[in-house]
Amino acid sequence: MFAARLDALEALNRVNFNVNGASVPMVTYPATDILIAEQNASGGVPSAGPVTDLAPFLAVIESTNGSIPFSVRWADVPQNGTVVLNGDGSGLANLQRGRVASDINYALLRANATAASQLFVVPNVQGASASTPGAIIGSANTVYSNITTAFENLANTSLVDFINQIGLNACYGNTRGLGDINFEFYLAYDWQDYAYAEGRLWLTAPTGIKINNPLQLLKFPTGNNGHAELGLGVAGGIEPLDWLALSADAYVIGVLPANNNIAAPFVGASVKNSGPCVTGKTSWTYGLLDLNINFINPCLRCMGVMVGYEGY
Repeated sequence: MFAARLDALEALNRVNFNVNGASVPMVTYPATDILIAEQNASGGVPSAGPVTDLAPFLAVIESTNGSIPFSVRWADVPQNGTVVLNGDGSGLANLQRGRVASDINYALLRANATAASQLFVVPNVQGASASTPGAIIGSANTVYSNITTAFENLANTSLVDFINQIGLNACYGNTRGLGDINFEFYLAYDWQDYAYAEGRLWLTAPTGIKINNPLQLLKFPTGNNGHAELGLGVAGGIEPLDWLALSADAYVIGVLPANNNIAAPFVGASVKNSGPCVTGKTSWTYGLLDLNINFINPCLRCMGVMVGYEGY
């Protein structure tokens, strides 16, 4: 039994098959129909039917979020009335079973990575009038065998091999050097040592060391990776009792745009942020909040305990 996402199958080549020295893809799109391991996914059945106990031998199940459709039966008997998949991969509701037709051109599906990521190829089983009812139809077994062999013969047989191939590096995480320099300008007012209030201007100069390779997972910049910051803040405090003082400050800080190297994102990719490095201009905004409670020894005011909370 199997359920294979179509976009994953499109990324595979058949093992020990080649044409003029070139690899043969697991999935190909002729003028009509879809070939999987050189088997017609339609089983030769056109959109008008009729289906038989042995054809089509494959079906497709729609999964709109791309996750494995565990909640529905994968293997089923071919049935007349099964919804036919449109040429662009549409036509099925979420978790609905459909079939490929021999007289439909699926070139638009081939060009639509999102649609392919929402379709799972599953087998059909023989009907009641067949020689072995309930058994997977022979051509579906051929497809399953080819898929299994292709996965088993992938060049990268472990996660470590895959990580090394695409350049992800968990080593070299030590960064030493000058960090960013922060400046804070403030205007304050005191109420006879009972309370105070401040307005603040926050500036950050991007003097820290940048990280230019985002695939070095554990290597961090010593600052904001080349971004300057500009922010506004307020602060205040009050001492309502001899033994208790309260203080708080809050900032809204804008990280100004700067060019950084980022891992290229690919539309339809199953593994994110592992692509080659490209330059992108990034910026963001964040807030800071500090709340502090000071318990003061009234007999020795230079001694006390502070309890604080910082929100980011």
